[in-house]
Amino acid sequence: MIHQAIHAFTLIFGIFINGVTVVIIAKRTPKTLKTYSLLLLNTCATESSSIFAHFLVDGRLFFASSAVITISNGPCRAISDQFCSVATDFMNLNMVHSGTLVAVSFWYRFCLQKIRLAAFGFSRLAFCYLFLTLCTSLAMLSPQLRGAKRRYSDVTKPIPAFFLGYSIMFPFSVYSYTAVTRTKLLSLLRQTTKQMSEKTRTTHESLAKALTVHALMPAFVTTGLSILTVVQLFYGFHSTDIEGLFYDVAVMPALINPGLTLYFVRPYKM
Repeated sequence: MIHQAIHAFTLIFGIFINGVTVVIIAKRTPKTLKTYSLLLLNTCATESSSIFAHFLVDGRLFFASSAVITISNGPCRAISDQFCSVATDFMNLNMVHSGTLVAVSFWYRFCLQKIRLAAFGFSRLAFCYLFLTLCTSLAMLSPQLRGAKRRYSDVTKPIPAFFLGYSIMFPFSVYSYTAVTRTKLLSLLRQTTKQMSEKTRTTHESLAKALTVHALMPAFVTTGLSILTVVQLFYGFHSTDIEGLFYDVAVMPALINPGLTLYFVRPYKM
């Protein structure tokens, strides 16, 4: 019951807030934020894709000993088990790259402050992001990882263990980079703030605040997912709500990220 209520709220509010964010970005973006707005729109597209896949799958994650089992209860079952498998991996992919976009956003703001972006080129920024997306897509959609029709993985076997490690280490490296770059960006802002106009300084500070909250979200999400995993693995407590909440918690950034943009980024404040 709790899972179904949260699931419905996630779908309705998630589509609404991402849609509103896209419209406001399209109408209110000043010339100075045109390039950065592409990252924001990319984030909205990623989050909307996560929510749509979440709707299709309505998944539950079952942990037992060395096994991880994904159970799909959504509309994807009306098509095929294979489609549910691909939709689940697509959702996982977008969740991973939501964090990647946060790291790219920090990098972009830092380079802009250092006036180095022109030398590196935004086209290369886009290329790097697409390269990371392609690499993760190939990994997440691998037939060996999907396990054909059954969503069952024995994490003691080499291939599942490899992809489990990848799914942990890739986000960890991204968020570690985010934390380091955030520190450098805030330090740089403190050094250059006196040389900026009031409007420019306020804009940069609001963006930095938004990105800071973005960077903190994974810690809360990971804590929630860890608690749900421990409850199943070590206490043997299983229920539809506990298993379903795993993906409900994981998709929460898709609701919060666009809200942060509307609250912190000055041109888009409602």
